[in-house]
Amino acid sequence: MILYETCVLKATEESFLQINYSLQENEVANPFTSSVAAKAAQLGKIRRLAIYLDENTDRLVSSRDETNGHVRSLLFFGLRDWIPKSEKGLLSPLKDFKVLRVLKVEGLSKVEVELPSEIGNMVHLRLTNLRKLKIRLSSSLQNLEEILKSTGSTLNRIRSLIVFVDNNSGEGQAMQIVSSCRSIYKLRLDGPIAELPKELHNYPNLTKLQLWQCGLKEDQMGILETLPNLTTLCLGYNTFHENTKILVFSKGGFPSLEFLSVSSMFGITEWRAEEGAMPCLCRLEIEYCWGLTTLPDGLRYLTNLRELTIRAMPRALHRRIEEDGEDFYKIQHVPSLVIGEPYEAMLAG
Repeated sequence: MILYETCVLKATEESFLQINYSLQENEVANPFTSSVAAKAAQLGKIRRLAIYLDENTDRLVSSRDETNGHVRSLLFFGLRDWIPKSEKGLLSPLKDFKVLRVLKVEGLSKVEVELPSEIGNMVHLRLTNLRKLKIRLSSSLQNLEEILKSTGSTLNRIRSLIVFVDNNSGEGQAMQIVSSCRSIYKLRLDGPIAELPKELHNYPNLTKLQLWQCGLKEDQMGILETLPNLTTLCLGYNTFHENTKILVFSKGGFPSLEFLSVSSMFGITEWRAEEGAMPCLCRLEIEYCWGLTTLPDGLRYLTNLRELTIRAMPRALHRRIEEDGEDFYKIQHVPSLVIGEPYEAMLAG
């Protein structure tokens, strides 16, 4: 311990290393109010910066820290499941680290990153324990291929991946990131993505998939239904392009699917589920699909279906699934039927 403290002291005196044991809220507002930051300001050009995260840490770095322009190596370590109090821009101030070459995160199992386009020369990313990663692509990211190449071993360890795409220009980069995380078991894609990676069916661990606002081409259903180990699928708002009116689940498609949620797909007017599709489906939720006035006939073949939830659907559909309705025969075998109010009644209320 004495040797460690001596080394840290000597490294600090030589401007070789700075250690922050917590970056409190007041330090973010004024990074030079704390004794640590004050010493950093006196030392001037910090080359290597280490920050310890505790329960009081509000965010990782301050964009106002004048030492950022000289930092080449940045290390974060501390609580394994540390979650920032601030949800936006967790690492966005990295653009202020103009000469950053190494970013290392130790001890953390999940990190939320908003990648700035001006990522500079930061190519040696080391996130040794990272298992959950959330990325927002707000603009075209420079040097992405170089970054992905340098983080290959790290990204292979990712188990849960969430990618937000703010505009159409980020689709290609989003797919590059997904293609680099082949060990994921959980994937969420949110934003304009017309086509999924064709090799997605070769992801051995992918069991959970959530799609939102993607605007997928209609033929992309062919990729989704061939995912061999997919057990959970959530199709949300505008999953498919607005011109897509018919949703088709083919025979033999989704062989392992156990839970399906179809929500807020306003443009869909017809849903077909062929006999032999989704043979393992146990739970089904349908809600806020206001153009859908009838249930697919194929539901009657889902002998493993144990729970069906329908809410906020057109009144015409609700009438058809009543016990004396035209579609009741399709769902009468389901033990648990949870039927909410039609959306017209919800709007009136």
